[in-house]
Amino acid sequence: MTATAASSSAIRLRLSACYIAVFMVPGVGLPFWPTWLESRHLSDLQIGLLLALGSWVKLVGNPLFSLAADRTGNARLALIAAIVASLGFYTGYIRADGFWPIFAIAIFASMCVTNMVPLTDGMALQLCSARGLQYGRIRLWGSLAFMAASLGAGYVLEGRSADMVLYLMLGAMILALLAALALPRPVGPAPHRPAGGWLALMADRRLMRFLAAASLVQSSHAMLYSFSTLYWLSVGYSESEIGIIWTITVISEVLLFAAGGSLLQRTGVAGLLIIGAAAGILRWVLAAFFIGWPALIVIGLLHALTFAATHLAAMSYLGRHVAPGLAASAQGLYGVMATGPLLGLSMLASGWLFQTVGGLGFLAMAAMCAGSVLIGFAFLKDKSP
Repeated sequence: MTATAASSSAIRLRLSACYIAVFMVPGVGLPFWPTWLESRHLSDLQIGLLLALGSWVKLVGNPLFSLAADRTGNARLALIAAIVASLGFYTGYIRADGFWPIFAIAIFASMCVTNMVPLTDGMALQLCSARGLQYGRIRLWGSLAFMAASLGAGYVLEGRSADMVLYLMLGAMILALLAALALPRPVGPAPHRPAGGWLALMADRRLMRFLAAASLVQSSHAMLYSFSTLYWLSVGYSESEIGIIWTITVISEVLLFAAGGSLLQRTGVAGLLIIGAAAGILRWVLAAFFIGWPALIVIGLLHALTFAATHLAAMSYLGRHVAPGLAASAQGLYGVMATGPLLGLSMLASGWLFQTVGGLGFLAMAAMCAGSVLIGFAFLKDKSP
């Protein structure tokens, strides 16, 4: 093995370890943080507001961290800062009691913790491009870690106080900090940063069109994330059966990331994006009208296209299209668009839809994907630079 190959192998291992540690945080938090909030005697409405807060504070947090990463040319340092700040604010929860103290901490804690994944993605794209590594084969370790952390936390928390949720998240953040410290330091001068930052990116018509299409698909998962479990429970499925569907969902995502490089070569970024959006139409129509076990398996498998393929297409396009000096800003912009206010509004709409029409609310998610397909074809026709 040559020195260059050995170095690339070491970087691949460090990036994979960082994805594992970083995704352990939401792996614990996404399913179990509501139980910690409930243990603080908060109402359902208060818990909902706190959970939705992360989607909105990205409007401030993502530009701050991405701007720091691009201006210093050191995304590693920005990632370390985000993890350290997250650790500090989450430690503040230990003594927090009552809605308003928790809300005050949550503003800043959410602002920091929601930057961990975009900053990791930004570093991974830069290093993969420089070393000829396949992003998908590194990113899949994040998905596996998310699933393992969720299953492991469920086992640990069984029969124990909800206080343990916070300590598990703090432990995951410490591991993420150690993994981030092990990432390679940037070598040489910082990449040239074109003038304008986020404004320059938002003025790029083709970029915004592509990100809008990808964001519509990602935000169409709102009803799945929010109410699919409740819906499937209401039609007679058990928690263990629903757990199988979610396991299939994650496994399909991992397999797509593993094979995504060759698929991307065949379809191109726009083709892969359109495939993901079209799969979303099929997925959500199935979810609206079919509740049989075979349909649920297909719905789980289609996550490979609706989430993973769309994400891979977006990451590949950003890596190729955006100047290195704006790489972190582009990641931050995509984070805001794909998992920010649009997803938050989609979740709010999902609550109303589920209460009003039940499973038929998935048709609204299908409509979002149909809009993405139209934007995707418009992107293909747009030949502007």
